[in-house]
Amino acid sequence: MEKMLIAEALDERDFLKKKIEKAIKTCNFVTVKRKKDKNTRDGVDPTVFIEKAKSDYQSITDMISRLKKINTAIILSNATSKITLKSGLSMSRAEAIALRKELTDKNSVDLEFQFIDRMKSMIINTKEMYQMLTRKADDATENYKNNLTSKDRQLTEKEIEAAKTLTADEYPEIIDPIDIESKHNERVDKYNVLCKELDNAIKVSNATSYIEI
Repeated sequence: MEKMLIAEALDERDFLKKKIEKAIKTCNFVTVKRKKDKNTRDGVDPTVFIEKAKSDYQSITDMISRLKKINTAIILSNATSKITLKSGLSMSRAEAIALRKELTDKNSVDLEFQFIDRMKSMIINTKEMYQMLTRKADDATENYKNNLTSKDRQLTEKEIEAAKTLTADEYPEIIDPIDIESKHNERVDKYNVLCKELDNAIKVSNATSYIEI
């Protein structure tokens, strides 16, 4: 029975995957040779080819077997090892990994992320609408002032104030009963803290938990 840290197992798993993929792409277990020829059609001595084919086949088989054992041990450890966040939230490492993936994958269906993203869109759209309506109101004010003035004289302060009063209702106001930017920022901060805590907790757990294969 071999014992290793989860972190070591994860590194070996990644290494094995790449090694197996490369071995599969380059292996050759069967070839052709004319009876009268000394070597195969690839120019390889038959004895050498046979030994290498058997060796490569066994090597790939052994690596796949070890990879499966490591995967099984990691899955079992993830399901049974507990981690606790600073918030006091406790869960299995498997749950933490799944939650981290859900939170950080922009293509996931995580509702918290969708809610935050929706709030951000509301803020952006509202600001754009506010700015557009403000520009229109400013234009209306300027048009009214231009209708009152001429080349011969400037508007009096009273006339300018009158123009502003007449177009005051054209200017927009934002109705924001929940103070959306502060609520959005609060959720973003909590979201980021949770992602960071999950990542750190998983790393610590992987670096201190052992598996046996």
